[in-house]
Amino acid sequence: MTDAHIFLLTTDDEIGEKFSREILNPAGFRISRISDVLNLEVALQGDSPDLIIWDGRESSEDLPQLLGNFNVHHPNIPVILLWGEPSFEMARSALRGGCMDYIYPPFVETDVINIINNCLQRSRHLDQSQIILSRMNEGVLVISTEGRLIFCNQAARQFFELGTANLLGKPFKDVIQNPDFLELLEPYNQTENTHGEINLADGRVLNSQVSHIPEIGCVVTAQEITHLKELDRIKTDFVNAVSHDLRSPLTAILGYVELLERVGEVNPQQKEFIQRVRISVQSITALINDLLDLGRIEAGFDSHKEVTPLGAMVRYSLEGLSNTISARSQTLELNIPSDTPSVLGNPVRLRQMCFNLISNAIKYAPIGGTIRIQVNSSEDHVIMQVTDNGPGISPQDQPHIFDRFYRASNQPADASGTGLGLAIVKSIVEDHQGRVWVESSIGHGSTFTVVLPVVDRS
Repeated sequence: MTDAHIFLLTTDDEIGEKFSREILNPAGFRISRISDVLNLEVALQGDSPDLIIWDGRESSEDLPQLLGNFNVHHPNIPVILLWGEPSFEMARSALRGGCMDYIYPPFVETDVINIINNCLQRSRHLDQSQIILSRMNEGVLVISTEGRLIFCNQAARQFFELGTANLLGKPFKDVIQNPDFLELLEPYNQTENTHGEINLADGRVLNSQVSHIPEIGCVVTAQEITHLKELDRIKTDFVNAVSHDLRSPLTAILGYVELLERVGEVNPQQKEFIQRVRISVQSITALINDLLDLGRIEAGFDSHKEVTPLGAMVRYSLEGLSNTISARSQTLELNIPSDTPSVLGNPVRLRQMCFNLISNAIKYAPIGGTIRIQVNSSEDHVIMQVTDNGPGISPQDQPHIFDRFYRASNQPADASGTGLGLAIVKSIVEDHQGRVWVESSIGHGSTFTVVLPVVDRS
């Protein structure tokens, strides 16, 4: 790549003269001699070179920090390290500092020119990649291991109202004050990839992912999902409105069905038809109630939370299910230690969560089967497990069982339900900053595990 502008950073006049006169100028490169790092920053304010050749022999101790700081503030300028003699420490310092390559004596003209041209070519490809990233509709930010911003495309600037100022090299916490963004990256030194939603000041919503890259930092991507959230809200409002409006006529139908046998004698076939109508109305009513519950939970209407003993919620739920367990001749194994810590939650919803999981186990455990309920605690979590010895859940069904209206392919024909019980469980658990999952295998039953944070006493 001829006519490229190269900054040659060295205090050694002999080296500077040799590189300029014998190697770089004859190859068609334009050379600017720079004496030290301070003068380099001054020169960069007036001009931006295509490449820098950095003589690191006189600053070997501070070199990694100098190179690292330069790369953070000027990530688009490739650097080649000039060194006295090859060594593993030199190569590691160069690469860790962000150098593209390094050269050392003897300075063979063809070798040096090839290294420079390769770096310029790679830099051109990187520039193209940055142009692509800069023009994406999705926001992209790259943050170094030290928590400094090293890349921010135009979409991210618009999302977080960052303007056009040069922000590279600054701590991301000083640049972006959005609380959801800061929470997503807290703690910053975590190694697991995370995701979450970010609510912007103008009402827009972003779906964001944080991908951690060892020895580099992390990449944050953000896609606007405001229209999807609005569609979901409209759908939820529609379902809630229809469900609410259906409750009154269904109640009336059920009332008149109950009165049919009181106004005159009915034959056995008519009784069967009346019972079918009654069961159908009760099923639809249960579905509507579940839809309304799910809507309330997801809308955040049950935000009130208090110190709640999860073990007590399990026992309260069992009070309404003990007759069913007895009728099915099932064995209940209950293990709730008396010193189990409490959680911060909504008692009504936590009881509903326990009721749904336990009734689910009762339904799928066979006649005479066993149901085990165990509540444990770790240092900062309460763990509840509900186990049955039913038919189990196939591996292909397990990722979907918490979806609305999903029914497992191998469930018994007589297992009734609305298909919303586990979806409600998941929504309640997530509303309490917890996690829920299932472990199951065909023919060996299922274990549902709920993990909730204990009450913060600080």
